[in-house]
Amino acid sequence: MKSPKLALIAITLAALLTACSGGGGNTTAPSDSTTGGTDGGTTTTTTDGTTTTLVTTTCTPSPALPSQYSRVFKGCDSAGVAQYYDLTECVRDNTTGLIWQGQTNTGSDLRYRGRVLNNYDSTSGNQNYNSGVPTSVSDIQINDLNNSVGFKNAVNATNLCGSNAWRLPTIDELMGLVKSTESPKIDNAAFPNTQGYFYASSTPSTTAAYLAWVVNFNTGTSSQNYRNNGGGGYGALVRLVR
Repeated sequence: MKSPKLALIAITLAALLTACSGGGGNTTAPSDSTTGGTDGGTTTTTTDGTTTTLVTTTCTPSPALPSQYSRVFKGCDSAGVAQYYDLTECVRDNTTGLIWQGQTNTGSDLRYRGRVLNNYDSTSGNQNYNSGVPTSVSDIQINDLNNSVGFKNAVNATNLCGSNAWRLPTIDELMGLVKSTESPKIDNAAFPNTQGYFYASSTPSTTAAYLAWVVNFNTGTSSQNYRNNGGGGYGALVRLVR
């Protein structure tokens, strides 16, 4: 008959062998925690009091397009495959570092390619031009969805491509997109659904408050255009930037 002391040693040894062989059911410690990794993956930390094991999902972005542009990195999926935003959402200019808003081809979408807007941005001065008569505009008109500012606010509210810092580009930034060898005059692979029409900028005219600078992607040139859509003005499409 074994002594009580020998029996205790045998039980302890059996328990150690079971733990080392991976047996004994669920070995997850009560103090386990899971947090999101900075690379878009997941980091799991297991602590048993003496050891820590880190498991991280990582991936290497390689979103280059056959041009100066690239897709915008979204994160890594569970298999470690890099994911990117669609070009109808956004695209990066690798030369300037700017990220540009994409456009869709669905009429009901907020970012539909044919959405012609007013471009009012101030209640000071007479920014509206109707049948030869310049008039002032209200805050309601500025923040309306059919105006560039209201459109910008709506896009920021969607957190497009993970950002709420979208803005109207300057005329120089907008002209930087012109690619004279294509029609419309822009990199069509990087900017699908672009219209050969006026695109609004944040650069005001020094001639009159009701004028602002635009780029015509039908011709690839800039000019001053009426801020309003209708009443003698042509309005403009809007492509935001950040």
